[in-house]
This record gives sequence, structure tokens and C-alpha cells, in this order.
Amino acid sequence: MEEQKQSGLKNFLIYTAIILLGPAVSFGGCYLLEKPMDEIIRNMVVVIVCCLLIVLSLMASGEKKTLFFNNYEHLSRFFFSFLLGLVFSVCAVFFPLKVLPVLVLAVFLSLTSNTITGSLSYLTFLFMMEFFTDMSSHGFFMCAFVGMAGIALFQNLDQEYLVNGALFASLVLLFVGETAFLILFEGQKMTLDTFVLPMINVFISFLTLLLFLRSYSTSVVHKYRDRYQEINDPDFELLVKLKEESTEAYFHAIHTAYFCDKIARKIGADHYLAKAGGYYHKIGRSEGKGDTQGKTLELAHKYKFPPELVELLEEYGDKNRTITKKETAIVLLVDGVVSSISYLLEKDKKAVLDYKQVVDIVFQKKLDGNLLYMCNITMKELTVMRKLLVEEKLYYDFLR
Repeated sequence: MEEQKQSGLKNFLIYTAIILLGPAVSFGGCYLLEKPMDEIIRNMVVVIVCCLLIVLSLMASGEKKTLFFNNYEHLSRFFFSFLLGLVFSVCAVFFPLKVLPVLVLAVFLSLTSNTITGSLSYLTFLFMMEFFTDMSSHGFFMCAFVGMAGIALFQNLDQEYLVNGALFASLVLLFVGETAFLILFEGQKMTLDTFVLPMINVFISFLTLLLFLRSYSTSVVHKYRDRYQEINDPDFELLVKLKEESTEAYFHAIHTAYFCDKIARKIGADHYLAKAGGYYHKIGRSEGKGDTQGKTLELAHKYKFPPELVELLEEYGDKNRTITKKETAIVLLVDGVVSSISYLLEKDKKAVLDYKQVVDIVFQKKLDGNLLYMCNITMKELTVMRKLLVEEKLYYDFLR
């Protein structure tokens, strides 16, 4: 509870800073550039409205947890990008538009928030650049085209983090967009000199994006990958201890983790997290009888599980808590199916089961319980999960 209060206060301060800093920089820049007062007021109103929209988008996305890569828990990432946008706006006064790496700004803003918030923020800074530099409508369109294309290309990154295609395509569009701008709207003839400034921008954008994407991968996307690889090893000491305490519980964890991993990969969820959830959702059993949920969380903290895995275990184990994580929903449904089939086969090893009926009953029971009504899993993804579980008939022989 105390952590939630601190997080809420921190987010409130970030929202307030965004609403205050945007108009302040707009006013200061326009005033120093000796813009007419009516123009300063107009610009201030536009920036205030845009900043309010950014904050509302952040709040809505944070509530639904639709920000990329758990950015809803780390709004300081976006605030850093927002400050970078303010710097870009000021730098537009001193540097030619053709060499400003606007693509970099657009990608920064989107990956530290999400597509909608990143787009709103990027357009806000374009407006500010236009206020400071009297940018032509053609220049504004070129920057908007390049930035929005970059945001669109990078919006589908997942835990696999395959950035090469998006990086190459965005740089090509940057070069094409700037070259077309120079030829079509600035009247330059197509000579070697025409390509100099676009190439400089592409080079700067490439180096900056490469450094950013690698840093982002290490510190955000794959921050806990090495730890997941350790704990997702069937020979990890906690799983070995579980096997010694209960062979039945150990193999239940193995089977659950197998399905969780396979389903998560199929629907684009975090398969490292889902697999770990499958292994450790009932690891408290390794400590003997009693409060298995309390022991599970105690072990999770003792062995320094990644924060998202701890949150998954809390969601799974608290029956009064609504599930929000897609990976928790996968563990919940898979655990239900594996437990049901194991129970029926334990009663009769030679039983011929209707696996489709078992899966349907488990899914219907979980959905009727309203445990998933706040979860960000879609009906399409649930259908894919159900189909995959029904088709695994050969694997269920291992449960006999």
C-alpha cells in the first residue's frame, strides 16, 4: 500500500511537471524570440491543451496498463523523453531542420510510452518547433511523416525485440522524406549535394537509435532475461527441492510451464514470464504444508525473482484480486486444464477423455468467475489458447 502511494505521488509530480514545463518553455522561447503577444498567447493555449492530452493519455494507458514494456510502472522514462523533446524544440532555432534527428525523438517518445501517447507528444514538439522557427507547412508535414512512420514501424516490438527491420525501414523513409522535401518543396535540383544533408541526418539518427535501442534492450526489455533463464531451468534448486518434496507437484509444474511457454509464444505474450509462472505458481509446496501462497511469495523474494514474476504470483494466489496480466491468465487457465486432466486420469489411467470438453469446461468456469474481466487478454487470444490445448492430445499421455 505504501509503495502504491509513493508511486501515485511520483506519477502526480510527473504529470504536473509536464503540464507546467511545456507551456513554460513555449512562453520563454516565444518571448526571447520577440514574438507578438497575441501569437505567444495562441502558442501557449495550444501547448497547454496538448500537454493536458498527453497527461490524460498517460493516465488512461497506465490504468489499462497498455504502455509498452511496463512503462506504466516507470513514467520517469517518458518524462526523460519529454525533457528531450523540449531540448529538441529549442535546438530547432539553432540547427537546420534537415539535420535535426526528429526520427530519434519520435521513437524515444513512443518506446517510453506507447503509440498514442508518443504520437501526441511528438506532434506537440513539432508545434513548438513551428512556433520557434516559423517552419513551413511543407517542413512540418515532412517531420510529421518521418516521425509517425518511425512510431508505426516500432509499435509492434515484443519480447523478442526484433528491431533490425523497423530500424532499416525507418531510416530509408527518413532519407526519402527529406530528399523529396528538398527537391519538391525547396526547389533543389537532384545533384550529389542534394543528398548530403539527408545522409548526415540518416547517419546521426542511425548511431543514436542504435545506442538507444541497445541500451533499452539491456535496461528495460531484457533486464531480467538472464535471471529468467536461470530460474526456468528444470534443474534450478527450487524445482529440485519441489521434486524431493512432491514428485506429483514437480511434474505438474513441468507440464504447466510447457503449455504456458508454448501458448505465450503463440499469442505474443512474455513467454519467459509465463513459463516461470507455470513453474513457480505453487512453489510454496516445496516448504511443506500450510500457507502455500505466503510461502510462495516468501521464496520469490528470497530468490530475487523478477518484479513482474512476483506480481504474477501475487495475482494468481490472491483469489480476491482481479487478474490484469495476460501471463497470469495463461497460468490460471493452463493450471486448471492440467489439474483437471491429471485428476481424471488419476481416477482411471485407461480413461478415454474428451479433451475438448475438459478444456471448454475449465475455460467457461474461469470466465464465469469474472476473474479475467479486467485482464488485457482478448477473445481471439483465448480462442487460440483453447485450440492449442485441445490439439495437444498426444502430450496428455505424459499425464497418465
